[in-house]
Amino acid sequence: MKTITHICDLCKQSKGENELAHLEARSRGLGLFDSYRTLEIDICKSCLEKKGFIVNRKEEQSTKEIQDANSKNLENKIIDILDDLGVQFYE
Repeated sequence: MKTITHICDLCKQSKGENELAHLEARSRGLGLFDSYRTLEIDICKSCLEKKGFIVNRKEEQSTKEIQDANSKNLENKIIDILDDLGVQFYE
C-alpha cells in the first residue's frame, strides 16, 4: 500500500489532492542552448484566497466572472507567487 502526501508549495502544509491548484510556469530563451524549464507549483485554496483568488463561488457570481477575475489576478500576482517560492529575478 502507498500513501501519497500532497503539500502546498507556499505554506508547506499537507493538503488533500482536491485542495490544491496545479500551476506551471515555463521559461524559454533564457538558457545558453535556448532550452526551457517548467516550474510546477501546487498551491492550496487557503493560499490562493490570501493572494486574492476566488476559490469558493458565491451565488451571484457567474463562472465567467470568476474565470475572468482569476485570470486577471494571476497576471497580476504571478511574480509575487514566484517570489514567495524563492525564484529570483535580476535586472
